[in-house]
Amino acid sequence: AFGLLGDRLAIWRNLDQDKSLAGRLSEAEAIFDSIRQNPLLGLGLGCEYTFYSPDLAGNYMTWEYTHNSYLYYLLKSGILGLVAFLGGRTEPGYRRESCGALLLVT
Repeated sequence: AFGLLGDRLAIWRNLDQDKSLAGRLSEAEAIFDSIRQNPLLGLGLGCEYTFYSPDLAGNYMTWEYTHNSYLYYLLKSGILGLVAFLGGRTEPGYRRESCGALLLVT
């Protein structure tokens, strides 16, 4: 009755049946487990992690990319790399003045 909005709301009522969400949560858990090995510097650009995926017949997947950019930088380059990534981002609506101050442009 509510079209797309109804479909989106139905997802929240049936979280236990959402295979995509279950896979992404499992992925995030596996990434955090991997990050614990070297949280400061990460595991390097070639590292892979294995996680449970309800969408796959074998149920486990080994992958080197993530669905979340922040977790990707944290996994690959650790806390230092994530901080560098966040510090180097420029968002629309923000600009630097010549003196280095960051201003919000409205």
